[in-house]
Amino acid sequence: MKISKIKKDVNAVDAGVWVNKCFDDLDVKVASTDSRKYTDALRVALKPYQRTLKNMSNEQFAEIQNKIAAKYLLLDWRNMFGEDDQPIHYSPEKALELLNDPEMADFRELIMSLCSEQELFRKEALAELATKSE
Repeated sequence: MKISKIKKDVNAVDAGVWVNKCFDDLDVKVASTDSRKYTDALRVALKPYQRTLKNMSNEQFAEIQNKIAAKYLLLDWRNMFGEDDQPIHYSPEKALELLNDPEMADFRELIMSLCSEQELFRKEALAELATKSE
């Protein structure tokens, strides 16, 4: 195996990559959970809970993680519409609202899964994707 197959695009880890049609026509731009910005912010946010972290409920952890993810992981989207067919424009605040919405749990899981998908951030995979989109 060539070592290039496992090299990450360190810029894409923080700057994000577009994932097209991840849910119907929805395109999202996501950064990696390996992003230094994300990991540093999550560590700072969890620091006050250091002693009680193992007893923290999943809901409380998700609430903290969503705040960080809305700012550092879910970076943009295209083709998202409300029930009134009006476009929903991206903002970190709107991203947080959607990530916190219990009815949007599948959306949250999709975003967190994409951000954890290391293959999306590999140099070779990004080069192939760029070639296909030309």
